[in-house]
Amino acid sequence: MKPTHQSFTISTLGDLVDNGMGIAWACDDCHRDLDLTLSRAIEMWGHDQTYVRWKAPVRCVRCGSRNVSMRIRANTTIKQATGRPFEPS
Repeated sequence: MKPTHQSFTISTLGDLVDNGMGIAWACDDCHRDLDLTLSRAIEMWGHDQTYVRWKAPVRCVRCGSRNVSMRIRANTTIKQATGRPFEPS
């Protein structure tokens, strides 16, 4: 019997935290990782802020650029997803 998968939508900052996920911000110009946490983002923009197609008003403190990318971090490790740890080739 195949395992059943529950389908759900994660579309807000609150959904991310509720599902144990994270967020990372990086400057696309100087490639610096920003020190903005998901918790702080929720404090600033709210639990119900959608992140899909959202351009957050964030500026890099190193170079001043507003060209900042947001990356969603899954709550699954490589070992959990594949059954084996990551081994570089």
